[in-house]
Order: sequence, then structure tokens, then C-alpha cells
Amino acid sequence: DDVDRFYAAEESDVDVLRSLLDDDPAAHLSGASPLAEDAYGVGVMCMVQGIDVFNSAKNKLNRFEGIFVMYFGVAILFANGLLQLYLIVAIRKFVLGRLAQGMQETYAEFHRVAFINDEFDQARWQGWGAQKRLTLCQFPLSAPRLLFTILLLWTWVIFMDIRACSRLFYDVWMLPEVEPGADMAVTTRDGRHLIKGMRCRPRCLIYGLVLFPKLIIAGITWWYGCRWLTSTAAFDALILNSCALGFIVSIDELLFSAVVPESVRLMVSSTAIMSKRLESESPEKEWIEIKLVSYLYAVLYCVVGVLLA
Repeated sequence: DDVDRFYAAEESDVDVLRSLLDDDPAAHLSGASPLAEDAYGVGVMCMVQGIDVFNSAKNKLNRFEGIFVMYFGVAILFANGLLQLYLIVAIRKFVLGRLAQGMQETYAEFHRVAFINDEFDQARWQGWGAQKRLTLCQFPLSAPRLLFTILLLWTWVIFMDIRACSRLFYDVWMLPEVEPGADMAVTTRDGRHLIKGMRCRPRCLIYGLVLFPKLIIAGITWWYGCRWLTSTAAFDALILNSCALGFIVSIDELLFSAVVPESVRLMVSSTAIMSKRLESESPEKEWIEIKLVSYLYAVLYCVVGVLLA
């Protein structure tokens, strides 16, 4: 009997401990995905926190505070998208057209001078001019391995944004619906914020103002970036242009560090989304992501090959 009472007391203690862990949001942080420390992370955090403050407001001042937080996040997202799209349009208007036209004119002149009846003439090639020959040999397509390596690295840079969007889409989609009157984000004992649920309206706002614009900007940036790198007229400019493209895709992080107040940055860094993806211990689900990444790599490899052809 004493042994039975001992094990019964031990099981009850375990149940009490388990209930305490379930009530403490910090116990779930191992399965939480932290928000990205960029303009998009600010947008997600401001939408969730702003709507929570607005719904739990006890007076007009608190409601105004919630509205201000939401509009601040939207303003950061709008500024980020506007800057990135403006730079892309400016590159297309002032850079791509001139580079492509110059390459086409140089290559057309090479065919007129160095070919007779569609046959290459070495003497006419030598008499074309050393500077023009050097310019033609500096075209990136004359070194396909180097160009392919640069394009592959540039594709991986864009692919990081695509993977971040897919993970955020899945995490937000799998969040349970929040009951009326309850907050979407809870605060742990150590001061961290955990998004444990989502309502329909903020979920649609995150998809419409964060995920879809980020995917569209990533696709447009990748396409014009590949065209810019392929149209570059020299190898040294190819390296410099690839660094310039890295600057364009990092505008969201630049805004986060230069414009967003420190208090908001600290809140973003301490906010995470409860993720079913990270809670899973099944190796099959982990292999699904690996297979998906491999499939996308194969598709991008084919696309880059078509560009080089």
C-alpha cells in the first residue's frame, strides 16, 4: 500500500508539473520560429501587437496606440517595397537598356568585320583593333563558368527569401484560430513574446502585405539581376554589379537597423511564432523539406541554363 501511494503521489506531481509547463508559454519556445530581424519582421510583429492592443483597449488612447502600431508596420513595409521597386525600375531604365544595346552593337560590328561569307577571317580580326577585341573578350558569356557561378550565387541569395516566405506562410497557416477576446501573442516569464494563435483578418494582412509582396519583389529582382549580370561588359564590373545587387536585396535589413526605433527592434528580436514545423520530431517531414529544396534547385538550375543559352 505504501508503494502504491508513493507512485500515485509521484504521478500526481508529474501531472501538476506538466500542467504548469502547459500554462507557461516559455515551455513551448523550443518549437517557436523567431521573426526575421528586418522590415518584414517588423510588419508581422506590428500587425499582431497592434491588433491585440486595439482589441483589448479600455479607452480611446489605447485604441489609438494599437492603430498607430499597425500603421507603423505598414509604413515600414511600404517604404521597403517602394525603395526596392524604384531601384529595380531605375536599373531597367538607365542601365539594362544601355548595356544591352552596347553589347549588341559591338557584337554586330564583330560579325561585319571578322566574318566573310559566314567564315571567320583571322587577318580581319587582328586588324579590328586591340581595344575592341579586348572589349569583346570581356563579355561575361565568353567565360560561361564564371558567369554561371555568379548567377548561381545570386539565385541562392534570392532563394533565401523564398524559403523564408514558405516557412512563414506555413507557420502562420498552421496557427490555431484565437478565441474572441483572447490575445494572439502571449508574454513568457522571461519577457519574450510568443505568437500562439491567429485571427482571420491579421492572417490575411500578413499574406497580403508581407508574404506576397516579398515573393513578387524577389522574383522581379532575380530576373532583372540575372539580365544585368549577363549584360555586364567586363569581368571586374560583373563582380561589382553582383555586390550592388546584394545591396538592393538587403534594403529590408537596412531599414530595420537605420529607421526602426531600438525598442521596436528589441521587441522583434524577442518575438517568435509557434511553429508546428519545428514541433515535429518525424524525420519524414524533415526529408519533405529537403526534397522540396532539391526540386527547386533543379528548376533554378534549368532556368539559369536557359539564360546562358
